[in-house]
Amino acid sequence: MDLPPGIPVAPAIIDAHASLLGIGSKKPNQLTMVMGTSTCHIMLHKEQKSIPGISGSVKDAIIPNLYAYEAGQSAVGDLFDYATRQAPLDYWGEAEEKGISIFQLLERKAASKEVGETGLLALDWHNGNRSLLSDTKLRGLLIGETLHTACEDIFKAYMEATAYGTKMIMKSYENYGLTIDEIFACGGLPKKNSLLMQIYADVLQKPIHISSSEYAPAVGAAILGALAGGSFSTMEEAIEQMKQPFLKTVYPVEENAKKYEKLFQIYNELHEQFGVVNKKVMYDLQSIQ
Repeated sequence: MDLPPGIPVAPAIIDAHASLLGIGSKKPNQLTMVMGTSTCHIMLHKEQKSIPGISGSVKDAIIPNLYAYEAGQSAVGDLFDYATRQAPLDYWGEAEEKGISIFQLLERKAASKEVGETGLLALDWHNGNRSLLSDTKLRGLLIGETLHTACEDIFKAYMEATAYGTKMIMKSYENYGLTIDEIFACGGLPKKNSLLMQIYADVLQKPIHISSSEYAPAVGAAILGALAGGSFSTMEEAIEQMKQPFLKTVYPVEENAKKYEKLFQIYNELHEQFGVVNKKVMYDLQSIQ
């Protein structure tokens, strides 16, 4: 490649993994949600445990001497985009009149609804289920619709469904002995959709620290490049000097959290019924299709 002798060349790293460096996650018991069209849920821990449905756990994959666990959801931002494309024409006109995007309009309308007010609950499997079921044949489900169901109701149900899916992953980590002390979120979604992150904080019942940068993977790659190039002597020093600040921390609202705990139990029942016990229903539909 015509590189001069002795020039440092750093090996590649997975984009989501680099995000942790970019936001400064470097300690055990920290869970990072890298949120975009899909979401990766990366956990750092001192020990390696076999956890069903988790994509993998590799020592030194991100931080020296720590295991990096990864899980994920196949449809998150993609699911919200799908919901906007179902919005009626007058919604698009209203958004244009107000000078905002269709996403912003639906978020505003959805934010006016109390927890549980829509009467809806969804399974976020429109692109299959990555974790915990690892089944690409599973499909989405929306239950509770009436003739009064509005587009923003469905939009909110999808946001809540992705939060429930994240809670399934978080509880799996915890059930197998991985304590979660802190939760970080990065990517485009956390900065752009405040309602979404409030839902996540309420459902997970934990504060969520949101990165100010939408490009945490690029920042992480720059940190590794600087380290490989000799600008810093240790990973710790490089991260501390180059990590991006947090935009804000979103705290759970106790009243909402109590309501979401009840809704999550219903999600859990649907998850078991259509993902484990009776998944043949979804398989049969595809067979006919």
